[in-house]
Amino acid sequence: MALLATFQDAGALPPESSPEANRLIKALIQFQAAFMKSRDPAVSDVLTRAFSAKLGSDTPVTVQAFRSGGWTSESLEAVVDYVTDSPPWEKGSFEQGLRAYYNVGRQDFELLARVFVTARLDLQRRGQNFHQVYRARRLEMPGGVTQR
Repeated sequence: MALLATFQDAGALPPESSPEANRLIKALIQFQAAFMKSRDPAVSDVLTRAFSAKLGSDTPVTVQAFRSGGWTSESLEAVVDYVTDSPPWEKGSFEQGLRAYYNVGRQDFELLARVFVTARLDLQRRGQNFHQVYRARRLEMPGGVTQR
């Protein structure tokens, strides 16, 4: 919810109840579930590589935190940046692993990535940091706990 609120704050969230908004919500939920729970090696490998590229030696701790808590702004950024820079789609096994149990694929990820990148850029143009806006929104959510 805090990610959606951050997308809204940036003006990047598709109109409520539009097909694109519904696809975005599905993508956030299903990609989170896939990366948290999938036993498919190709899916797990992309998550680990994404965190490693962004966070280096903190990767094992971050993977563990993600698998217990789900998306944060930092984890979403790591995955979006990694998949954008090193697309795993051509190998086939990554998308097969996603479609098998989570019914999401490349087009869903591209929508999620596009909204994230647009939000990040729009907030930067206003002198704001995506992660700071996310943390503030997370504090407003039930439980009021910020995740890293």
